[in-house]
Amino acid sequence: MSREQEPLSPLEQRMLDGLLRVAGEESVHSGPAKRSRFAWLAVAAVTVLGLGAAATVPSLLEPSIPDTPVQQAPAPGHIGYRKVITGTRYVSTRLLDNRYVDITAEIRGTGELWAELSDPRTVRAKLEPHQVLECAPADQRGLCANWLADTTGKGLGLRLTPEDRTLPDLGRHPESDVTGLSHQTLNLLPANNVGGRPVTELAANPDELSGQFDELSRRAHRKGLQFEPSRWERLRLAVDLLLATGATREQRAAAWTVAQRAAEVAETEAADRLGRPGRALAFETSPGSRRQLVLDPATLTLLSQSEDYPPPKDTERQKFPVAIADYTLYLGAGAVRSMTEVR
Repeated sequence: MSREQEPLSPLEQRMLDGLLRVAGEESVHSGPAKRSRFAWLAVAAVTVLGLGAAATVPSLLEPSIPDTPVQQAPAPGHIGYRKVITGTRYVSTRLLDNRYVDITAEIRGTGELWAELSDPRTVRAKLEPHQVLECAPADQRGLCANWLADTTGKGLGLRLTPEDRTLPDLGRHPESDVTGLSHQTLNLLPANNVGGRPVTELAANPDELSGQFDELSRRAHRKGLQFEPSRWERLRLAVDLLLATGATREQRAAAWTVAQRAAEVAETEAADRLGRPGRALAFETSPGSRRQLVLDPATLTLLSQSEDYPPPKDTERQKFPVAIADYTLYLGAGAVRSMTEVR
C-alpha cells in the first residue's frame, strides 16, 4: 500500500486540523481568496508530513542542546570528599653495644582529600605531618625520640610539615611522579566509579554484582575474555564500591556480601584501631599476611581496612625500616560542592 493511501497519523491529523482551523478563521476576515491559500498550505503540510515525518518531526520535538555545556553551573555535590587516618608499623634493627636491637615504631598521618567526579579532575590534598604514635624500646639512646627525623627522606613518604596541594586537569589515573603525591594518597582519592564503570550502572544484587565485577576484570586484563577473574579481584572491586562516592546502601550491602564470599570467611564482631565497633572480615592473603575489613553495621560504610605482614627474619633485618602493618581509618566521606566543604 502506498503512503498516499494510508490514514493520517494522530500527529498529522492534529496539525492538519490546526491549519484548517486557522484557515477558517482567516476566511471570515479576508474572504475566499485567503481561505484558498490556507487550504493549499494545509495540503502542502500534510504532504510534507507524509513524505518525511519520520525524519523531520523528531528533530522539531527534541530539546535543544546548549552549545557550551562547560559554561553551565556544575550540579550540587560534583566533588568527592574523604577524610582518613593512615598508619604504618615499621620494624628496623640497630647494632648497639655489640648486640642487635629491634626498633618498632607506629606512624600515623591525617589527610583530607577532594576530587572532582568527572575527568579532567581538579584534586586537592590537605595532609597533616606524620606523628609517632608508639615506639619501642623507648630507653635506647634516643632511638625513638629521633625516629621520625632520622627516617624521613628514606623513601617512606613521611611528612614533617603539613602539605596542601591543589592540582588541576588530572586524568583518571594520575602518576605519583607527575603530581608529587604518594601512591597511597592517589589511591585514596574519592571516585564515583568502580573499574571505570559509574556506580549508577552497578547492581544492588550480589550475584549480578559479581558478574559485573568479573566483566570489569576481564576488560582490564590483557588476555580479555580468556582471563578468569579470581576471588581477590572481586574482593578488590567490592571494597572499591564500599568506598565509592554515590553508592547506595543497597549497593554497599551487595558489595559486602561479595567481599564475604570472596574472602571465604564468616563475619565477626570487631573494633577498628579507634575503638569503633563493627562487623569484620579477617582473612589470610598470603602465608603470614592477614587482612581485616571493618564495616559500620548502621550505615554499611567501611570503617577501616588493615593488613599485617610477617616480620623479616633475623638474618634479613636491616637498618632500613620495613613495614609490618598498614591500615586506613575512614573518618568522613561524601559529595560536596567545593574544595573547602567537608563532611
